[in-house]
Amino acid sequence: MSLQTLAGSTMMKLSLGLNCAILTPLTFALWSRPDSKRHEEVLGPDTQARRILFAMYTSINLLSAAALLSVESSEKKAALVAVPVFAAQIVYKTITAFYNRGWTPVIYANQFVTVVHLFTLHAMRRDGLLDLFLK
Repeated sequence: MSLQTLAGSTMMKLSLGLNCAILTPLTFALWSRPDSKRHEEVLGPDTQARRILFAMYTSINLLSAAALLSVESSEKKAALVAVPVFAAQIVYKTITAFYNRGWTPVIYANQFVTVVHLFTLHAMRRDGLLDLFLK
């Protein structure tokens, strides 16, 4: 294994782990206390839209966990799951930053995750982990 491949797979693990570290407690909190005042302050009232957001967060979390668990056995298989997840997150988080009125802690956190995922995709491309998508 070359140092370059290690860097791409390490960044993929970092991004997937970041997704899980943020989304596991968040989705658990939203599921167990949907009417929390703190959730309402940060994410708005408990509406259908917020429940759709919960479903999206849960999907990203589950896909990230599955990819993270498979990185050691097959980087390329993990990349098949991770790359579309990262790409979708980058797009929706960037759109969110421009679409919302004013920046909130959620938007700042989203942009941090976006930057990490962009660095990850760059490292993965450099190390050949995106070849399945680029050929």
